[in-house]
Amino acid sequence: MPNGNPDFDPKAAEQWFAPIAGVLESFAQRHNLLVDRYYHDSSSWTFRFNHPRGGQASVGVSCNAGETASIYSSWHVDDYDRFTRSIHWRKSREVSKGANALLEEMELELSAILAVPLVVSSFCGKADSLGKRLSFPEASSSTSRILMRT
Repeated sequence: MPNGNPDFDPKAAEQWFAPIAGVLESFAQRHNLLVDRYYHDSSSWTFRFNHPRGGQASVGVSCNAGETASIYSSWHVDDYDRFTRSIHWRKSREVSKGANALLEEMELELSAILAVPLVVSSFCGKADSLGKRLSFPEASSSTSRILMRT
């Protein structure tokens, strides 16, 4: 069974991204980002990288109807010893599909996900023997946070 959107139309996605593909590719090249197009049959391009403070991060662009795009970003840090993943993601927001406006918003989104602080705190109670853990600050109105077991 495929792991994606069964209604994904690659031709429609290519057509939507065609006018901005050059801008997105130059953004990726300038920041040394891996471009992941249409991951799991989604109408999006995701720009992945190793976050300077550990873990992996990404900035994504999804196609919306008409002349708007959605931009979002996330950062996750895995703790393999504790089977835990800390994830910080910023809420998706709509922006203009125009090349200059989109590029400016992509730069802002990349800067925002790079600026998220990583907090080192101690477990309390029974978990003290596990030592320190990594986490992100509490979510604000523009961000969300989740800790999950993997």
